[in-house]
Amino acid sequence: MKRLTSFFYDKTKLWIIGLLFIILVLKFLLLPVFENFLQIAENTISLDKPQIYSPAEVYEIIMNWGEEGRLKQFWLHISWDLILPIVYFFFLGFLISWLTKRGFKPESFFQNLYLVSSVAVIDLLENISLFLLILIYPSKIDILCWFKTGFTSIKCYLFGPAILFSLFFSVIFALKNKFKIQT
Repeated sequence: MKRLTSFFYDKTKLWIIGLLFIILVLKFLLLPVFENFLQIAENTISLDKPQIYSPAEVYEIIMNWGEEGRLKQFWLHISWDLILPIVYFFFLGFLISWLTKRGFKPESFFQNLYLVSSVAVIDLLENISLFLLILIYPSKIDILCWFKTGFTSIKCYLFGPAILFSLFFSVIFALKNKFKIQT
């Protein structure tokens, strides 16, 4: 953990944050183009919504996608959902580190707020669960469905607010110190 803290704290540069932000914006702007390229119907039910699905509901949704729909969902999630968490892990890690460097002393506990970027791990586990559900269909592993919905809920209901709180808290203290690096 010390290595990760030192990495984010030492390597944080505004241009890196800007570049990662541009990549994130481009990814979100290109998502509809990518979905259109894969010809994913707009009315397709997504399993990425922060909702608790029972295993029966998960398998019904996957079944309703059809064989072609499952293949399209697989390619969408294996490309989009593997790259996005990695990019936003570094974006959030660098951004929060940049702000906390200016808001708190180096020995402060709050220097570790960048750890909320680890939501990317939960997001990757959620996506791996979905890949496996698509790959093994029509076989059914109910525990995998519970993991998938659990990871989605944790990502949305626990880490979402934690990220917002960390960003808000860091910005307030960085503003208070006029964005000067604290020593």
